[in-house]
Amino acid sequence: GGWNLQAKGTGESETLDLASIAQEQGLADMGIDIDSIYTRIYGAGGNDKLYGAGGMDSLRVHFDDSNFVDGRSNPAYASLYSDGNFFSAHDRYAIYEDVTSREEWYQGNYVLIGVDAIVAQSAGNADVALKDLATSDVLKIDSIVNLMSGELEDMSQLPSLLSQVAEKAVSLGIGDMLLGDLTSLMMKVQSVSLEDQSRTVEVDFIKDIDMVSVIGVLADGSEFTPAQAFINPVEYTLAGEDNFSNPYSLGVRGSYQGTNASDQVDRSGENSGVGYYFGMGDGDDVVVGTDYDDVINLQGGGTKTIDGGLGTDAADINIIGMWDDGGGSGLNVQFDEQTGTYTVFDSFADNMKLILTVSADTQTGGWTAESTSHGKEQFNLADKANLTNVESIRIFMGVDPEKNNEPVLRTLDLSVDNEPWTTIETDTYSLDLPPASLGGWNLQAKGTGESETLDL
Repeated sequence: GGWNLQAKGTGESETLDLASIAQEQGLADMGIDIDSIYTRIYGAGGNDKLYGAGGMDSLRVHFDDSNFVDGRSNPAYASLYSDGNFFSAHDRYAIYEDVTSREEWYQGNYVLIGVDAIVAQSAGNADVALKDLATSDVLKIDSIVNLMSGELEDMSQLPSLLSQVAEKAVSLGIGDMLLGDLTSLMMKVQSVSLEDQSRTVEVDFIKDIDMVSVIGVLADGSEFTPAQAFINPVEYTLAGEDNFSNPYSLGVRGSYQGTNASDQVDRSGENSGVGYYFGMGDGDDVVVGTDYDDVINLQGGGTKTIDGGLGTDAADINIIGMWDDGGGSGLNVQFDEQTGTYTVFDSFADNMKLILTVSADTQTGGWTAESTSHGKEQFNLADKANLTNVESIRIFMGVDPEKNNEPVLRTLDLSVDNEPWTTIETDTYSLDLPPASLGGWNLQAKGTGESETLDL
């Protein structure tokens, strides 16, 4: 049905408009509906203007040039084989960069700025023309978060960067376009001055596109993808009778994918209609789940503060590769009933390295998950997760080929008794009272640090 259709330019500077190409070539008469399929529009080099259509479009450019890319509209979600394997149909954009080795590729050469974040700092920023970015008195920017890394950019570089952005916009013929008409700006660093560290950049002007992928191209033509980032949170809810086929989905019918900035999402109460899958990026994120069963992914950097809300919720970790075909597990899980602490080890590593600790918080009744440097480096775990109203953590290790590729997982039960404690404070001591169900067991009296008498 035309799936994976591609329009490719010549390598010169040009405009590729998929909707116009489809009309010109009579694709509808061939039974190809470009508004319902996955398409690729590749400029192939040069300073291009690329336009998608109404389907799931992937607009592709090169690292060495400046471009304008407009995804236009897209369906909320799609399924290639109509088998329940649904996925977001957001428009995406890819950058090809020629490198001599994987190690040569450098993430610092990419600065992705969300326009919504700039407009949030001052509403007037939306009405500044691109050609005036370096000279406008209206433009007010206090900080910039690079969505590729989730880190703040050096503001001393901003005047030089804005001047180059304005220049590139004029050269592409979009100088009169307003900043607020764009979704984001991608600055691709071509060189850095040894004298003052100023950066020379090419710029991609991005409209109605939600995700960027960087594709490294080696001398032999082989490719690898060292980085992907969401420009905006991407969200959809399945319609009609559509359902995810994954038996571990807990029946969720909604999906939310965050960015590498610090996102906040609340789908409780009146914002709640179905259970959700929440996948967050590398920021310090706050998630309030729905009134139904939810699944929350615990990977990506930063601190995650998660309230599962109502329903029976699961926090998921994927460490695929920790299960071998011989039936051996690379995961060692221990639980200390006295302290209410799970410890999770990588038993495939030398000396069985600690990955994660999950501890009951006796003050709040919640749980705190903290990953080690090994857990973060090897498995991209969140730095820390504060979990409330989450009933389990599921750690997926791989699939078992002897059981029809059924997922292999370990579940950490967070529904064990974890009632909050009560603390009484006086001038000379504090008294920690266990919940009533413990009958006083583990009661603690603690002094102030001064010299004193404590008589229990």
